[in-house]
Amino acid sequence: MTAQRLHQMQLIYSQIGDRLMLRINTQDKQEFRFWLTRRFIKRIWPGLAQALARNVQPGASYSPQARSAMLEHRHQQAIAQADFNTSFDNEVETIPLGPEPILVTKARLTPMKTGVVILALFPETGQGMELALDSNLLHALCQLFQDALPKTDWDLKLQLGPSTTDHPSMATLNGNPSWKLN
Repeated sequence: MTAQRLHQMQLIYSQIGDRLMLRINTQDKQEFRFWLTRRFIKRIWPGLAQALARNVQPGASYSPQARSAMLEHRHQQAIAQADFNTSFDNEVETIPLGPEPILVTKARLTPMKTGVVILALFPETGQGMELALDSNLLHALCQLFQDALPKTDWDLKLQLGPSTTDHPSMATLNGNPSWKLN
């Protein structure tokens, strides 16, 4: 499936299932629904943080503290530009993956040379989707995760910047760095 042009994202905690539901509306009025588990968030966060860090003066040799400060500044700028107040648009024309959210078990993050990151979400079997996230959308998605976490009792800390936790490193896919979660 080709990358979808994003219109809105919403992240809701379901206490009954102890999961986060990610709802995505595209510009062509399609809605995609995904269940994200604690394990999934814990495993994908380092890749998201790494993708954010790559956009902070790539190739420059700043100290870790300076890079962290620049990343935090960039994050605050992106969040200030994001619209977290508009209600989620429930009027969609199609729900291509079905009305029930799919449980995401596989993901791939592929940073492109243009600064866009392709986030691919897939169930164990079947169809998933790819999202094209520019820097502002990537920051907004990360902020949604950070805002949703206090509603859970998952005891996770989602910090910006490269993490020292054990996680897969970037590999190469079609000439682009790629982070894959199975």
